[in-house]
Amino acid sequence: MPQQRLSFAQWSQRRGSSISGDLLEFSSQQSDDLDVSQKSKCLSSRPRTVSTTSSTKPRTSWVFSHMPDEEVETRYYNQRTGKEEWRCKHCDKTYASSGGTAAPAKHLMDPPPDGHGLPKGAPRTAKVTTIRTIIEQARVAAEENPRKRRRLNDQSGDSIEPDQLEALYVRFITVCSLPFRLVECPEFRALLAYINNDIETWLPDTHDTVKTWIMRQYECQKERVKQRIQSAKSRIHISCDLWTSPNSLAILGVVSHYVTEDCQLEHHVLALKDIDSEHDGSHLAVAILKVVDEWGFASKLGYFVMDNAGNNDTMMRSLSLGLLRRYDIQYDPKVHRLRCQGHIINLAAKAFLFVTDNEKLELDDPGVHNVTLKHIVAWRKKGPLGKIHNFVVFIQRSVQRSQKFLTISHNRKLARDNDTRWSSWYNMLRVALNLRDAIDGYFNKWMELDCAGDELSSEDWIILEKIKSFLEKLKMTTKALESSFATLDNVLLAMDFVLAQFEAGKEAYIDDPIMAPMYNSGWAKLDKYYRLTDESPAYVAAIVLHPSHKWHYIQENWKKEWVESSKKLMETLWNDYKPLANAGIAPKEIRSYWRTTSDTLATQQDIYNCIARGKRDLAKGQSNIHALADQLNSEGFWSEIRLDEGGRVTAVLFAHPQSLEYLKLYPEVLLLDCTYKTNKYKMPLLDIVGIAACQRSFCIAFAFLSGEEENDFIWALERLRHMYELHGVAIPSVILTDRCLACINAISSSSCFPEPALLLCLWHINKAVLTHCMPVFTRHKGSPKGQEEWKQFYDLWHEIVASPTEDIYNERLEKWKKHYLPMHVEEVGYILETWLDPHKQRFVKAWVHQHLHFEQFVTSRAEGIHQLIKSHLKHSQVDLFEAWRIIKLVLSNQLSELKANQAKQQITTPLDISGVLYGNIRGWISHEALRKVDGQRARLLKEIPACTGVFAKTLSLPCAHNLQPLLAQGLPLQLYHFHSHWHLQRSGTPQLIVEPRKLFDRLAANSTLPSSSTQREPSAFEAIEKASQPRALPKCSRCHNYGHKMTSKACSLRYEDLLEPPPPITTTTHTVTHTATRSVTRSLSPSSPSGASVISEIVAYTTTHMTTHTTTHMVSPPTAKSAAITTPCVPVLQPDDPRAIFQRYKEAREAWYATLPQGP
Repeated sequence: MPQQRLSFAQWSQRRGSSISGDLLEFSSQQSDDLDVSQKSKCLSSRPRTVSTTSSTKPRTSWVFSHMPDEEVETRYYNQRTGKEEWRCKHCDKTYASSGGTAAPAKHLMDPPPDGHGLPKGAPRTAKVTTIRTIIEQARVAAEENPRKRRRLNDQSGDSIEPDQLEALYVRFITVCSLPFRLVECPEFRALLAYINNDIETWLPDTHDTVKTWIMRQYECQKERVKQRIQSAKSRIHISCDLWTSPNSLAILGVVSHYVTEDCQLEHHVLALKDIDSEHDGSHLAVAILKVVDEWGFASKLGYFVMDNAGNNDTMMRSLSLGLLRRYDIQYDPKVHRLRCQGHIINLAAKAFLFVTDNEKLELDDPGVHNVTLKHIVAWRKKGPLGKIHNFVVFIQRSVQRSQKFLTISHNRKLARDNDTRWSSWYNMLRVALNLRDAIDGYFNKWMELDCAGDELSSEDWIILEKIKSFLEKLKMTTKALESSFATLDNVLLAMDFVLAQFEAGKEAYIDDPIMAPMYNSGWAKLDKYYRLTDESPAYVAAIVLHPSHKWHYIQENWKKEWVESSKKLMETLWNDYKPLANAGIAPKEIRSYWRTTSDTLATQQDIYNCIARGKRDLAKGQSNIHALADQLNSEGFWSEIRLDEGGRVTAVLFAHPQSLEYLKLYPEVLLLDCTYKTNKYKMPLLDIVGIAACQRSFCIAFAFLSGEEENDFIWALERLRHMYELHGVAIPSVILTDRCLACINAISSSSCFPEPALLLCLWHINKAVLTHCMPVFTRHKGSPKGQEEWKQFYDLWHEIVASPTEDIYNERLEKWKKHYLPMHVEEVGYILETWLDPHKQRFVKAWVHQHLHFEQFVTSRAEGIHQLIKSHLKHSQVDLFEAWRIIKLVLSNQLSELKANQAKQQITTPLDISGVLYGNIRGWISHEALRKVDGQRARLLKEIPACTGVFAKTLSLPCAHNLQPLLAQGLPLQLYHFHSHWHLQRSGTPQLIVEPRKLFDRLAANSTLPSSSTQREPSAFEAIEKASQPRALPKCSRCHNYGHKMTSKACSLRYEDLLEPPPPITTTTHTVTHTATRSVTRSLSPSSPSGASVISEIVAYTTTHMTTHTTTHMVSPPTAKSAAITTPCVPVLQPDDPRAIFQRYKEAREAWYATLPQGP
């Protein structure tokens, strides 16, 4: 059966606490309902879930019944493109609706893991297959329970087997719920007699016989199911519920769930008990105990899944007491009590809608229920929910009003809410919102007094849209947790998701008087039941035992104290299951010895003895081949062993579990190559190699084959394809191998890998050409002419192989043949017949470049791995167990190096790969891919030719033509520009990290220093002081006036020296005596409390200088006009001017300095 996969987001904390990631949306056509007030203004233009137009063609294909919504007319739209798409309810696969239904049908019918293996809905072939299956089951049942029968007439009736007829007729009556008296209907019997006249011989005449047949078949099937239950590998888990049948009978349904002896999950209805007594817990426990006794699995009773009614808690306590008294079995009622998640979400939805904080909605007390309904009706009359409810009831209460509404709604009916039907309010709101125009039109056209108060305003429609958007998430969560596809590991994840939706709503509508109480009420209800999950360890165990979650989910998303509590619950659960488990001690892994170190006394023989002892421990006394099979299984290797009729091993294929993880990430290229002399059985070793993002090799699998025949390779390829399908690995784009005809034929002829392109190793081809052709040209040793001819021949051969197009290939081939025929007919014929004619599509670039090969043309990677393995083997006489041990060691080292290399590329960036272009993908794309793209970027510096598409087609990387618009707009490369083959192994989505914004420095704006200078800029006071002291006015050296220079026209004496003769020169000698007195005062203030002592020392000295000056004066006669002496104009500063403030500061500073004692 297909396994339904959930996509619940993993929240940062448990119990609906703060959310770190984006909230998950079930349907991409619906945007976040937290801003519905804006979206509701354009309801008519947004993509609708269900089409309301009469022109839309109704859906008839069976594939639409496998979408998440049970309504086949539901429309889903892609959030990015806005186009309609088909969505699978069993997984997260989507297909564009414009492509028809062929792709969805293929997806549904394909076997897992690519599909779900479902039968097609309508085709005759599927119906015939189902019919044959039913007939075969009836035949088996008839053979197991033969009976003596008497004929009902004189006809032979040999064409009908009566036992098989009974099984088929009982199945027909029960599955179709037909009356027993149908067999007495003459028309029915006439129809069967027309098909086969012998039917009258064996078909019963009365309905009493039909009842006997049904009871007889029931007892036969019951005995078969009882045997399967009693031999089940797991415990028998029960889901039960009490409801009232249409004929007013209280029926308790009991369904079992268990894993059979052949590891199949099965479900069987064990009983439909008529409960004629009170429906309290004690009476229900008695009925359950009778079912357990009847089927005989008291010692294997597991968990119970029930709704949240209080009488179920009482029933579990009574059942525990009954098991203890009757069978002396300890049975914890709280631990084994699981709650139906559909009921929990339904209660949360009711609490959300009706804003209740009590349990009245789930109690069976009629009085309390009526009181609650009164409050609900009172609230409905005031709000939009009550209006739409009243309108739907008003329309459906009258045939005439229903007909009126159908005429305006294009024959679309309204849906009505139902207290006992999950998601009924969502269905009613969904239909009503899609028929909004019809509802508004009804009020405008037929306004009636009874519904006048229920007319909905635009604000009411906005509220209804908000409520519907949230209820849709609850419905989709409910759908994901129901049916036989849902598993227990999704319960806590789903509750985390719904609690997160409530949390987000509480924060978004914190000030909304209508929505805020609704979100608070729903959150409180769901949180209550979330806390009750702590009573049973089954919820935690389901997550821990899930391969994709284990303890990682709990440790990453829950608080530390919750993790410790969960571990204690798991210990309790393990102690309960431990006596039933086959717990054997796993063999110790052989210790890896690198070399004898200098500080140890162990000898080389000690190491050999330790290795041999470890091997014996691994073998556990078994033969080598049994030990190999045991270790492959215990260490998690995927393996297949082929045996012949005598039980002798003929082939072994195995794959390391970590290699499978890398294969899922990098499945595009597959290299196949064989090596020899690796074991004493002379079995060839087939190495299957993959290529990772950093262009490093990793071994996918190894296969020891019985030979190199085509059948051997077909078996290996079939097992390999089975491994691909089992682990959900994508099919490779190319398979590269050497010229092993058996391997080539196996790949070409078998149906294992028909999709990938088969390429041949160019290195092996060139080696073969060298071996066959080179001796002809170089037969004369030391002849330079022969060497030159061979070089020319070999260069032309490489040109043919490197031909970019078929036309160029044909042109070069003809030129080559014309040049070397008929002189070298054997060499040319060998290349043509052996390589070019049969295999040119597999190594000539004109054909090879049509495939995505990531520049993988040779199998030398596999050859290197072979050499590494042989360097560890030492000799070729080891058994398969020892060979596997060596290969495992090589694999472990290889995978560790690959992991380290990827981690290194995630945190380091080459210096030659820089710039905005790579800013968003560094650490996410391998360095090899970035360097290839950078080479394309360098091509843009020159004029580039037209794009051939080879670079993008063979490497799936952006070429120079793709980079050109990005560089022009300054945009970075994104992850989607690169094929997943180039992605480094990591989780998350790359985020662009932008450097800090450069701050504006106001001082640096007016700085005269270079921008790269490290000198200190002047402070604010220094800048003001400089600005407040303007340069002094110039002084004329002729007239000694300020404001001009001697050469200025403003000087009145500028031309005086031209008018008068020079004056006589006189010399005057002056003797000046200078006397200087200097005082030095030192003040010492010791740090004493009194601070009294002050020591002063005054040093006075007098110095006398005799200075003689000789001054030469030019005496000029007085001028007629004396020049006016002018003084510079000093501006008057305002008190608040910065210069005035600084001047006052400087004067105060000088005055303070003057008060200080002077130093020496």
